[in-house]
Amino acid sequence: MDEQPVQFQREGRVPHPATLEREKRVDYEYERAGTASLFVFAEPLAG
Repeated sequence: MDEQPVQFQREGRVPHPATLEREKRVDYEYERAGTASLFVFAEPLAG
């Protein structure tokens, strides 16, 4: 058994699209959108 907590994130602002003069601009600010725990059960010796 293994457990891993994860955090969901969404973008805080809409990215600016690329133009002929500039590349796509992305803001690194984010909003927290909740948490979850992932559980994995494995039995490798059972086949």
